[in-house]
Amino acid sequence: MKTRTKIAAGMGASLVAASAAGLGYYFYASKSAKAHRRIAAKWAGDFKRDVIKRAKQVGNLNRASVLATIDTISGAYETARNLKKSDLTRAASELKTHWQEVVREAGKKSAGAKRVVKSAGKKTPKKSGK
Repeated sequence: MKTRTKIAAGMGASLVAASAAGLGYYFYASKSAKAHRRIAAKWAGDFKRDVIKRAKQVGNLNRASVLATIDTISGAYETARNLKKSDLTRAASELKTHWQEVVREAGKKSAGAKRVVKSAGKKTPKKSGK
């Protein structure tokens, strides 16, 4: 039983390596690689812009509301655009990881991210030595 598990793990690792190589070829070595990168950057930028636009409409931004917004927009992109589900999932997980940046770019205060500022203290004037 352990031998089968090791073989399956080895096959899985080789499959991941092969898919990464194929993806690298698609974005960097094929004749249309520049166009592929441009298209991927465009829809990913549009996705982020749509999430930020929707986040501005939400009253109080916290982690749960931002993640729900990302899920809503990714559902719309899944049905409306001709995208690979894995690419869309990767972009959504990237935005979910950096949800505080989405809040910052939306320009609203987050309920979950509080900022602590240290005061500079009071400066005392120097005494003159007359």
